[in-house]
Amino acid sequence: MCHFSLVDGEEHPDEFQMVERFAKAFEVEPKTLADLRARTMRVHDSCETALKKSRRPELARQSSAILLANQEFFAILNKLCHR
Repeated sequence: MCHFSLVDGEEHPDEFQMVERFAKAFEVEPKTLADLRARTMRVHDSCETALKKSRRPELARQSSAILLANQEFFAILNKLCHR
């Protein structure tokens, strides 16, 4: 859900509040969620930087391309789509 909250390129407070509610429902510790969120943000930034240096730097302006360049997100999405 941390990845999906970035699908439009930025995480809005309402989106993260929803993530927090799900985390609480699944009994995810606040520290664990904070660590996961920080990791997700780092990976998102890293993918954006990599796209800027790629053959298609214009893709770095598209948040959906950044997410799809993220191998972790792509693996999760792939599993969801092939259930």
